[in-house]
Parts: sequence; C-alpha cells; structure tokens
Amino acid sequence: MTQAPSIFDMRLARSAPDLWPVLERLYGERPDFDAFRAELEAALREGWAARPADLKRLDLARDLEPDWFQRSGMAGYVFYIDRFAGTLSGVHDRLDYLRDLGISYVHLMPCLMPRPGDSDGGYSVMDYRQINPAYGRMSDLTRLAGGLRDRGMSLCVDLVLNHTAREHDWARRAAAGDPAYQDMYLMFDDDTLPRAYEQSLIEIFPETAPGSFTHHPNSGNGSGPRSTTINGT
Repeated sequence: MTQAPSIFDMRLARSAPDLWPVLERLYGERPDFDAFRAELEAALREGWAARPADLKRLDLARDLEPDWFQRSGMAGYVFYIDRFAGTLSGVHDRLDYLRDLGISYVHLMPCLMPRPGDSDGGYSVMDYRQINPAYGRMSDLTRLAGGLRDRGMSLCVDLVLNHTAREHDWARRAAAGDPAYQDMYLMFDDDTLPRAYEQSLIEIFPETAPGSFTHHPNSGNGSGPRSTTINGT
C-alpha cells in the first residue's frame, strides 16, 4: 500500500512551482546548486518537524484562506518598540489595549541585534539570532508572539535580509578573505563596476550616505586589495 504523503510533502509540492524555478534562475548555473537545493529542503523539513503544533494549525488555516491578510477587517499597528512600550515585555503588557482597539496584526520595527552606534534605526543587523538587548531577549519575542496568537492577532517583524552590518560574522569572514562568505556579498577589487552601477542605482540616503557602495581598503584576500561592497556592510 502506498503511504499517503505527509502534510509537509503536500505543502512543498504546492509551493514548488513558485520556489524552485526562482532559485534556479538565480543560482542554477552554479555547480553546487543541486547540493544547495538538497540542503535547503532538508532545512525546511527540519524546521517543520520542530514547529509547534499551534503554528502548524495556523499554517493550515491560512492555507484555506490564502488572502487572510487582505481581508477588509485587517487592521495593523506599526511602531518602534522603545517608543511604544520600552521593551518587548512592555508590548506584551499592552496587548489587551491593542485588541480593544480592533488591531488584528502588530508590526514591530527592527528589533534584532543591531551594530553598535549608528545602525539606521536597527536596520543594520549584526546578529539575526538575537534581539536588541535594549528590548529584551528572543524568549520575550516568543512570549509576545504567543500572546498575540492567543488574542487572535498576528505578528509582523521587519526582517532585513538584503544586507548585514559590517560587524556580522558573515561580513567579518568575507572581509578576512573567505571566498565562501565573500560569495554572499557583492565585492569588487576596484571601483569600475560599482561606479557604473551607480549611474542608475537610486540613492537611499543621498545626503547622509551617498552612493550604494562603500570602499573597505582592508577587505579582500588578506593582502589588502581595493574592495567595495554593496548595501553598506
């Protein structure tokens, strides 16, 4: 008798037409693409196995209502944690207030570990696995997420993935010359291509941080070639 596919397998099969072709267009020419795909699927399976039961039920509910976030009754509340309640625990203490306002999802501005000093309001992330200590710990975020679900509200968090702080472990390894980590960034030995790109790239902060590339003279292969990286790492 053929074994029925698991819920994970059915969800993966449904999402496959959106997931794999996009990754193949981006990375399909790499010789290690098949290994990357296998590692990614293994990580997805591992994550699903460890996912709490209440979140799995929520996943299925949203599968049945894929437009849940577009419903007319959805109302969001967006804030910086320190401005609204000081800490994540403070936000948790105000959940009943938000529910009474009719809020259905809470959007937290960046709250992951930022680089020290100027971090563009928390968008320059140093560690994706830690919370900004000024706001609390990861356990506080887990508690907050559970409190929101208990009240029928959803959690949205600004997750910045298109760049890292220069203090991030990946960026440090790239600057030290590790080719595996350099491959995670756009790095160049001279400014020919960066200057060409900047003819058409839109500047995000033209007055305080002009351009889209930063020159790091001590980055590269350890011997100090001229290197530039995109997105202000």
